Amino acid sequence: MEKVSVLLASSYRGSGENMNKLLKNEKWIHIVGTSNSVTDAIELTEMLSPEIVVVDRELADSDTHIEQQLLDIDPGIKIIFLKNTDSVDYVEPKSIPYKQSSRSERKNDT
Repeated sequence: MEKVSVLLASSYRGSGENMNKLLKNEKWIHIVGTSNSVTDAIELTEMLSPEIVVVDRELADSDTHIEQQLLDIDPGIKIIFLKNTDSVDYVEPKSIPYKQSSRSERKNDT
């Protein structure tokens, strides 16, 4: 079974550690790194080329447009936003151009 590479980006160290603990036992997930800032998340994405970046919504709300920066690095990257709250709500998807591609297609583009 091929593992999916995942980068965790959270504004709170504890949240990132909890996400890591939750996901590290999944056989199909390989956590390639964790980040506590947008800058680190961007740098780690450039270095590690994860297939998925899990972003804490608090980190993304810092007016840095992290989703566009990640897509500029890899247009095929998958971004999952999480929100740590007791309320039930959801985030509307933004209208960012999206082209689905396979991992091999992305590697051949470089």
